[in-house]
Amino acid sequence: MKKQDWQIDNILDISRILSIHYKSLTHRQREKIRIKLWIYQDGHCAICNIKIQVSKGCLDHSHTTGLIRGLLCSNCNTGLGSFKDNKLNLRAAIRYVTNSLRLDETIEHYYEYTNEL
Repeated sequence: MKKQDWQIDNILDISRILSIHYKSLTHRQREKIRIKLWIYQDGHCAICNIKIQVSKGCLDHSHTTGLIRGLLCSNCNTGLGSFKDNKLNLRAAIRYVTNSLRLDETIEHYYEYTNEL
């Protein structure tokens, strides 16, 4: 067993896992970290909280720092990747969805009102 494998096997503090650089890990080490994060996150995606299988979890990392952030479902991982971790684009998407929900509510109230007439 390699020294780094042994160190990963013996990490108990999750903050130490989150300070590991993703690209410095072998495939085997990434699998060990995926399992540890899956246990730590109680088998749920760190963003949407759906239950995920350990084998289907995506080991998320910052493309800026390279540091591991958590375990995500494939949909959340793809979504973050699509936004390229850009906070401005993510905020713009939140505003867009929020505004369209308000529009949906306005239209729904309009139809409820007109049906009452």
